[in-house]
Amino acid sequence: MRTILSFISSVLANAFALPVWGAIVTLTTVIWALFDGAPGWQIFAGALVALAASLLIFQQVRGALKSVAQTAHLRLQVYGDARWPTLITQDNIFRWFLLRPQMNVLAPGGQVVQSEIAILFLTFENDTRIKTLEITSPDAVLPAHETKEYNQRYAIVTFDGSLPRCTLEVKAGY
Repeated sequence: MRTILSFISSVLANAFALPVWGAIVTLTTVIWALFDGAPGWQIFAGALVALAASLLIFQQVRGALKSVAQTAHLRLQVYGDARWPTLITQDNIFRWFLLRPQMNVLAPGGQVVQSEIAILFLTFENDTRIKTLEITSPDAVLPAHETKEYNQRYAIVTFDGSLPRCTLEVKAGY
């Protein structure tokens, strides 16, 4: 029995390049060898350990093979006032939020000036291979903006001033 399992293990692990099943069969072979000639309850316990270890290996490999998106895209209609932007299209965007805090700033002459900025938070639906984050508008000039932080799961973009009435496009990609 051990030689059959060893043969199957080598065929699966090497010839067909199925590391998950190769690991499962190899682990079963090792446990079978450890309990060779042992009472039935020990073999049963060894089989349960092999099954648990196989499930853990399978979950790890499945997590490693999770799909990674190449791009993400968001298009919003911004109204330039206090209204919430309207979503036009999105691809690989789990959630977005446009924060527009208003601040009172003391000017050099002692005058209080109201200032507004905009902060766009993006969360990607799937991990995204992101190397660039492009912020554009086909119908308006956007205020100066900066990508503060981004990785495969999220991005944060700040705008220096309030957003005008425009179509805001965000493209993340590789």
